[in-house]
Amino acid sequence: ALYSPEIMVVTYLDLPVDGHKLWIVTERMRSRMRLAEMIFLCRVSWLSLRARMRSLVIWKGLGVDLL
Repeated sequence: ALYSPEIMVVTYLDLPVDGHKLWIVTERMRSRMRLAEMIFLCRVSWLSLRARMRSLVIWKGLGVDLL
């Protein structure tokens, strides 16, 4: 099977669960996580529909560190 290059790239994130574990996340999953978090933050902060674009300005304004 053919896989797109973005799936093969992995990102390592440290999660403070039961001590200190390492979690491997594909770039596609990382993108989905970022989108889900952005949608949640937009709903919580009452941003307009136009402001729901995933921009660094919104992320920084909400005080969120990028993944």
